[in-house]
Amino acid sequence: MKKVYLICNAHIDPMWLWEWEEGAAAALSTFRSAVSFCEEYDAFVFNHNEALLYKWIEEYEPSLFERIRVQVKRGKWRIMGGWYLQPDCLMPSGEGFVRQIVEGQRYFQEKFGLACRTAVNFDSFGHTRGLVQILKKCGYENYLVCRPTWHELPDLPNEFDWEGFDGSKIRTRRHYELYNSPLGHAAEKIEERIRDIDEGGQLMILWGVGNHGGGPSRKDIEDIAVLRERLAPQGIEIIHSTPDEYFDARKHNKVPTISESLTPCNTGCLSSMALIKQKYRELENMIFSVEKMASCANAAGLLAYPAQELRDAVLDMLFMQFHDILPGSAIAPVETAGLRMADHAMEILSRVRARCFFALSAGYRAEQGTYPVLVFNPHPYTRKGVVSCEFQLADQNWENNFTLMHVCDEDGKEVPSQIGKEYCNLNLDWRKRIVFDAELPPMSMKLYSCKPYKVDQLPTYDKLGDQFVYQNGDLQATLDVNSGRLASIKKGGDELLSKPLTLSVHEDTEDPWAMQHFQYEQLGKYLGDFRLMSVAEAKEYAHIKAELPPVRIIEDGPVRTVVEALYCWNHSYAVVHYIFGKAKPGIEFKIEVQWNEKDHALKLHIPLQKIGTLKGETAFGVQELKSNGGEVDFQRYCTVQSGNHLISLINTGIYAASIKDGVL
Repeated sequence: MKKVYLICNAHIDPMWLWEWEEGAAAALSTFRSAVSFCEEYDAFVFNHNEALLYKWIEEYEPSLFERIRVQVKRGKWRIMGGWYLQPDCLMPSGEGFVRQIVEGQRYFQEKFGLACRTAVNFDSFGHTRGLVQILKKCGYENYLVCRPTWHELPDLPNEFDWEGFDGSKIRTRRHYELYNSPLGHAAEKIEERIRDIDEGGQLMILWGVGNHGGGPSRKDIEDIAVLRERLAPQGIEIIHSTPDEYFDARKHNKVPTISESLTPCNTGCLSSMALIKQKYRELENMIFSVEKMASCANAAGLLAYPAQELRDAVLDMLFMQFHDILPGSAIAPVETAGLRMADHAMEILSRVRARCFFALSAGYRAEQGTYPVLVFNPHPYTRKGVVSCEFQLADQNWENNFTLMHVCDEDGKEVPSQIGKEYCNLNLDWRKRIVFDAELPPMSMKLYSCKPYKVDQLPTYDKLGDQFVYQNGDLQATLDVNSGRLASIKKGGDELLSKPLTLSVHEDTEDPWAMQHFQYEQLGKYLGDFRLMSVAEAKEYAHIKAELPPVRIIEDGPVRTVVEALYCWNHSYAVVHYIFGKAKPGIEFKIEVQWNEKDHALKLHIPLQKIGTLKGETAFGVQELKSNGGEVDFQRYCTVQSGNHLISLINTGIYAASIKDGVL
């Protein structure tokens, strides 16, 4: 006897090759058809997930929403998955995933009085191992996915116990194909799968028109009814069912254990549409820091907790996580919409943050003749680092001198500080940027006082020779001024680089998601490196009259030294700031690119000595990454062993790295 579990669904991308309004229309039309079939056909069961789509139905067609609620109570319409939507499952932080689940489950609990046991992410491009403990601790028993597909990860079994970083396990199925079926041909697909696939006594088949909605059709439902009757005498029972029922039937089966992330899949999406990724990272960090700030202000009795405003911002973040927005696998208007969502959330957060800041700072007063700088540390631990901020002098200084600052902490002790270049270009001593070393107590505000003093002239920096050498403790770096490249990094006397760092250009293709060539390094050959501009090119690029050295010191003091270098390649330009820390050893790169190339990819190449294991941060964990030249995912940082030293690369933007021929 074989039991075939048919899971009828309608994969509806809220945005992809269309904008959200069309996605909402597709949800409305699909749900209308599906609920009518639930009402008409006794045996039929429809499954759908994603709270966002139900919210659209509730808002735009309340009568349809009530019909769905009736069918949910009858067991004919099953809430599947229980998440807010199907997000990218590699790039959000662990806390970002938790919010995705909590918001979805809360909605379905409030509207339908139920919670889901099987998480579903049919179309997400890979799944981080960090999800396992999140799923288990959110009450899930099973996980159903379709990607990576067989050509991407051929050795992965159909079903397995997926083991997380903490040792927890969740029964997982990577379905042998995607989630949909051709319109009017569902019965043909089902009969082929019954004939060709042997998974023991139970077989799951996903069907329904998807990718732009549609779901079941009348012809498909009636054809399946005929097929059921025809195959029943052969000992094959076909039922309209749910993922929960399928997993329940097989929960005692022995399956292998998998203890790694489910990758690779469409690895070009780790870097595609970089602006979306950078903005998402900024938004995610801002939400979590403002929430902590609001919690501190509320705990101190200074203001009511702004729960609804913060939730509105979180919903924008969750929409941005969608598996065609954050991966950059949608059309340009969707990229624009994603950035607009982030800006909407950040505007909400900026207003909440200001309200919290002024509430927390109400008791602070500045001494006469000083400028107060209040810094809030949102972390639950003491934070040491560099603070940079701007403020206005009390009056414009029209004298033939310049204002500098001493910076003191709350005890009156002077801390290392220096003046940086302010944003504005007014030729007037009025706007100031101050950079200083700070030590900040956990989850609280700290006052620093800036005391002005006058000098006859601003500090000047010596012209660089052939080399600039940075030394801090046992960390030494050498910048080759003639090429503008960081040529050497030594730790404890050991050289870490095999060659200088470069901004390198690779041939790219019209397959930006790397669907066909998921080893991203294979998409095209290495074409060359950005080169340093000449003095004449730098002068023309900066649109100034004076000759501008393409490599120069633009800031120096007790906190840091900043060296600027100007580069070009073909029609593109790059301005790189090498920031060398004084109080704490470390090198920071700020790379601003004016990119005007088509079908080319830009990478930062770090050639290393004696490369060892590559690891990267993922949701609530750190994982070992493949070092076969293909793109791999990491979040805020990746690390690699180089001889006896561990090198950490921290970034604020995309999520991709690779190692090939000793180059990170």
